[in-house]
Amino acid sequence: MKEIYFKKFFYHIIYITLYVIFFVYLFPKILSSSANVIEAKKYILIVGDFNNEGSFGQNVLDGFQIALNEKGKNKTLFSYETISVDERVVENVSGSINYETKEVHEKLKSELIDRISSKSVLCIISANNSQTLRPCLEIGRTFNIPVLITVATSDIDKEFNDIFCRLPANNKKQATCIINWMNRIGVTPSSYFGVLYSPTIYGTGLLRELQKQVDFEKLIPFTINTTTDMVGTINYGNDIKISGWVSLSYLKEAIEIQLKKEKLIPQKPILFSDGAYGSWIEKVNRKKEELYLSFPETYPDKNKKIDKVNGFGVFGYDAYWIIDNCLNNSIDKRAFNEKLFLFENISSSQLIQKYKFSNGENINSKFKVYKIDEDLP
Repeated sequence: MKEIYFKKFFYHIIYITLYVIFFVYLFPKILSSSANVIEAKKYILIVGDFNNEGSFGQNVLDGFQIALNEKGKNKTLFSYETISVDERVVENVSGSINYETKEVHEKLKSELIDRISSKSVLCIISANNSQTLRPCLEIGRTFNIPVLITVATSDIDKEFNDIFCRLPANNKKQATCIINWMNRIGVTPSSYFGVLYSPTIYGTGLLRELQKQVDFEKLIPFTINTTTDMVGTINYGNDIKISGWVSLSYLKEAIEIQLKKEKLIPQKPILFSDGAYGSWIEKVNRKKEELYLSFPETYPDKNKKIDKVNGFGVFGYDAYWIIDNCLNNSIDKRAFNEKLFLFENISSSQLIQKYKFSNGENINSKFKVYKIDEDLP
């Protein structure tokens, strides 16, 4: 009998020990884990080229981080992660999707899906150029996650209108701005211009917008497959007495164009489109000629200029404050999306730009031509 009582007593001790272990140590952790699943921290994914010097992505990320350090009211409600893509691989290829572009797109899609599957993603900030923007839009559409576009200006398919908000102005507004510049530079109403364009989605798209808005005889297009024949092209332009040049290209090509052009005589004014933005412009020898840059008007109110926030960094800065304002001290993805797409100058004192989104476009934005010697953005 004593043995039976001893065994029962022993089993009771084991049960009590297990009970204590479960409710004192394990159960609180399970509850905590469940709470984390229900109230998972939200993430912003910032996608862009963060590895190459002078990239759009790094410019946007710098602006975002400066705003983050200013501690918005909802800073503790979300965090951010970056996904880097090497845009040098695709920025100078033809508009048709070649092997390199497809490979970059597939890799980017895969990484986006991995992050979204493992985290509660609230929004994607795309600091991609026009060549690599589409994967962000396609994945955003699949998971119903809004995409804030801070760089690309090319046309976007209407199928994405309800999931993207483009912060800078688009190609149509840039083309109008460039044409206004040509009208100022042109000696006579019949003056014509040489257009150097890269055969990419960006270059051909912007050229197409120019051709829609101006008489075709005013533009003489030259495709830039490589810049090795640039001297002959520019000399030909000089021979036929064009009034100036317009370059619709990315950074690398723009640098090569300018380095070769500045050695030639006579000098003609040249305007670089927004894809050429970078600190390189401040370093080139421009004593002999006039250089211009077509770029989103980044500081409509000059009194709001913020130290160390330049170029596309303005849109990274504003992207943070737009997200912060749309959260409204709590995280409800449906409410966030509704506020984002109806966004119009909420807490405008924190924003550099003015915003009002319609079909994905910021209808309050516009382009401006900057004379590089005087007021580089």
